[in-house]
Amino acid sequence: MNWFKKAIAGVMSLGMMFTLVPVNAEEEPARDLEAEKAAFLATLNADGYAEVGKYKVEKLTDNVYHMDEGTKALPGGAEDENGAMNNPSSIYFAVEDNDVLIVDLGNPATGDVELDAKVIVEAMTAGKNVTIALTHSHGDHTGLGRSTAIFENVNVTKLYVSNPDMAGSLRAAKQFEGVAVGLDDGESFEVAGKKYTMYIVPCHTAGSVMIENLTDNILYTGDTFGSGFVWALWGMNNGNPLAALDAGVARARTILNGMNSPRILAGHRWQQFWTENAQRPNEMSIQYFNDMGQVLTGLTNGSTLIEDYSAREGAVELSQPGCRAKVDTMPEYIDAYLIGLSTIDEAYIYNASNKLSIDSVNATAAPKFVIFPDGAVSDEEAQALIDDSGIVEYIDRSASSAYVVRPINGEKFTAEDVARFEAVVGDQIGLSNNFKLIGIGNGADFVANYLTDYFNFVSGLALINPTSAAEIKVSVPVFISGNAEAAAPYIKANKAQESGSEGTITRYVNPNSKYEVVVTDTAKLDGAAGIKEAWSEVLKYFGRIGNYTTEQKTVATWYSRPFLTGDKEYDTARRYQYFQSIDSIDDADMERTVVTEDLDGDGQLSLWYEYVPAKVKDASKGTVPVVFLMHGNTNDPRTQYDTAEWGHLAVEEGVILVAPEWQGHVYQGYSYQAMSGRREAGSDETYVISVLEKVLKKYPQADPSRVYMTGLSAGSMQTTTYGSTNPKYFAAGGGHSGPFSGNINSAQKYAKDYDFPIIYFTGDCDEYLMSSFDTATMTGAISCLNTFRILNDMEPLTQD
Repeated sequence: MNWFKKAIAGVMSLGMMFTLVPVNAEEEPARDLEAEKAAFLATLNADGYAEVGKYKVEKLTDNVYHMDEGTKALPGGAEDENGAMNNPSSIYFAVEDNDVLIVDLGNPATGDVELDAKVIVEAMTAGKNVTIALTHSHGDHTGLGRSTAIFENVNVTKLYVSNPDMAGSLRAAKQFEGVAVGLDDGESFEVAGKKYTMYIVPCHTAGSVMIENLTDNILYTGDTFGSGFVWALWGMNNGNPLAALDAGVARARTILNGMNSPRILAGHRWQQFWTENAQRPNEMSIQYFNDMGQVLTGLTNGSTLIEDYSAREGAVELSQPGCRAKVDTMPEYIDAYLIGLSTIDEAYIYNASNKLSIDSVNATAAPKFVIFPDGAVSDEEAQALIDDSGIVEYIDRSASSAYVVRPINGEKFTAEDVARFEAVVGDQIGLSNNFKLIGIGNGADFVANYLTDYFNFVSGLALINPTSAAEIKVSVPVFISGNAEAAAPYIKANKAQESGSEGTITRYVNPNSKYEVVVTDTAKLDGAAGIKEAWSEVLKYFGRIGNYTTEQKTVATWYSRPFLTGDKEYDTARRYQYFQSIDSIDDADMERTVVTEDLDGDGQLSLWYEYVPAKVKDASKGTVPVVFLMHGNTNDPRTQYDTAEWGHLAVEEGVILVAPEWQGHVYQGYSYQAMSGRREAGSDETYVISVLEKVLKKYPQADPSRVYMTGLSAGSMQTTTYGSTNPKYFAAGGGHSGPFSGNINSAQKYAKDYDFPIIYFTGDCDEYLMSSFDTATMTGAISCLNTFRILNDMEPLTQD
């Protein structure tokens, strides 16, 4: 990829500096542009694809078209007759009855290429009012704006660009100065009654934007997030472009979660599909933003690969195995990003994310603490509170963090601190799936009276010595000390009943939900003692995952949700599902072993986790079932154990659990080898089977006839694959929220000797289905079902 990016760097540098020079050519006969326009439109309307000289136009949706220089004869990435690599820039036309929106203006054009562009632009806009929106000011996205010839017959009524990029854009497109409008972050414009909102992400340029069109479920992103990789090579956002990118990724996820089957249209569309890029994202989805978020998050825990980026001297490229997003940046911007994470005005931060390693406990459901103390405290007092409360132990072992919030007025918390809470949680922390909210004294009153709208994502609440508590709309597990009367609204919301008392402590629980509990202590405790008791009584027991919504129009499979949509009523109604946190499993009840071993003798280690309950340590030979937990795409191998209650089930039922890093993962600069390779040429057996053999040998109490596999997302697909290709090893499987797949040939191969029962749990809004669950023809569901029908001696399906 380095030579490719060097070529791009050269082409883009020319475009950005506006230094393309026209080449004089010999006189040629004048072109009949009217005839060319008619021929172009006829072909485009008939085929959804047409070319004019150096350009192609393709129909993407009912009314959106894509234009760039990637023709069939010279596609993106190919070399022209002069040996120069073709790097097309994307232009989009959103065509309405009487209006057209053009998003970005591509590379500069001269000579015949200028006429090619003129033919297309005039044909696409004929007789309509034209609005132009620019995603940023670089010359390879404003280039056609330099040409008056292209737009001399086009009725451009407005040109929208972000205010920070206004000057740079108009240097390239001076002819539009009279109709140019600068927008600030979050401001909108309309075309044909459709609302387009610009969100500024100062990462690639100071005013790079993404443009949201909720009507058509489209997000235009320009180069803001790249087309497989993003250039954050300049000191935007006060020298911290990665912080801007991180915030932009979070905002993009929020936008995409509010869309039904969103379409992401980026600045160099050809790069998404370039076959020589092994990590090409193809059609970009929310997964691309998840991947980019993971690349940035990995900077805090050592899981991101940092390699030299040869397209720019001194630059580095950030990546993660399995991720289809990369970030090209400078080392000093990484430093600025990491420093910024641990330094904010709103709170004192104790951040242990750099302690994440393969030995970390509860790594993927780590408790994050937000604490409102009894008024203002110094940094030293805040750290002492964290230390004395004992939560530092749980933060360190899970590489998590705690935020001790500062009052805006510097003394006590008031209603105006709600905005500060949103800033800390929304911008700095993001929602985790184990969010602990703690208030002490004045801080407890603030939490109990002003933050009730946000309890729907709180996994554990502690109120130490509150004087009052408002009614709440959603349930939340809560510990309250010093004022038992403040528990009344929580008992009501949790539908809890008294279950017993001991000394000053009384416990309440919902008889139909073990997660909805209230514990009160009439004793007045100081802050540290209160937190310590809250942890042992309530906080350590529960996590909370935002993996479904009340409205089907939103994607409902992602197990962490953005903070706010901006609609308070919707956010309050949105529900989050509880789970039992593994922090409540006593170390004496579960032996956890981290295993690294070179499985194929090539010198590179593989990684897996073994969880053996104490109750099966001395079990008889061949009596204990084994379950393999297969993680999702780019997830940590501990994900299923940490979040899906397998640990508690294993302790109760007596089950050995194995969590392999089947995909390959990086920790602190070391990349553990994937287990997907075949052990022998022509064999269906991968190195996961090697792990299974080692587990059976190591634990003679394991029952070889009761080995199972289950997985999330890509792990669900792994379960499907192993069920059809290795049924001799696994007794049954279960898949969750995963893309379907199926191997009919394997099923036919093994059907004579083996069966494989399997169960799937898939939401009917899972974006991987690409359509309603009930119309399975657009998915791999039928193939998957038939694979197992054949394997299990059933007739295959012939229809939906």
